[in-house]
Amino acid sequence: MMKNSYFEQVLRQRLIPQPKEVEFLDGECVICPEFPVELKTAENEEEFGCLVNDLFEDYWNVSPLIKLTHSKQAEDFLEEEYIIMVSRNKITLTSHCSKGLQLAMKTLRQLAEPIRGTDILEGYVLQPCKIHDYADSEFRALKLTIQHYDELGMVEKKIRRAGALKFNYLFLDCASVFPFKSHPGFRWEYGAKRPAFFRALLDIADEAGVTLIPCFDIFHRASMAESGSEEHKV
Repeated sequence: MMKNSYFEQVLRQRLIPQPKEVEFLDGECVICPEFPVELKTAENEEEFGCLVNDLFEDYWNVSPLIKLTHSKQAEDFLEEEYIIMVSRNKITLTSHCSKGLQLAMKTLRQLAEPIRGTDILEGYVLQPCKIHDYADSEFRALKLTIQHYDELGMVEKKIRRAGALKFNYLFLDCASVFPFKSHPGFRWEYGAKRPAFFRALLDIADEAGVTLIPCFDIFHRASMAESGSEEHKV
């Protein structure tokens, strides 16, 4: 177990949501090129290795040395269940399929921090640990409202943040800025976004592991119409 209880408390606060079981150990794991990573899964699919390698490159700009191993234990896991084992010289991820591996990688990303005491970024470190977790719900959603003044970069940041916090659905309230052809009266006359804006959001959400669900908050808009011009009051 970890000797510094205060530092352990700080590390636990980074984990959102809190895993079912967490144990931090002493030492330090430096994420470096060709760092050994073992994936224990129900099936030895090459795509699992490609997924984890791509995430290592996206998160920490390194390519690990990945080993795929069949795990009898993982056969009984839920789809989004995983176990993380981090030591000074190896990371082991146990999961039934890619969904669990994605959540495990997001957990590691929450724990990783830049190497300290350097003038420039030289890499990232992880605290050695043992983590077991699974999602309580398969549907984890937030609502995101897009206004006419929201630039693509601002919305992208929110989508990626939701994905990093393990939400997998976003209700996208964008009726006032969506370029409707059949019902142009729904959108603001000078605030509609171009179709390319929404195509870009789909690509961003796919990278973040988030599914976008368009929605029209009619009750909110009805109340605004009533308290405003009453033009659309029913």
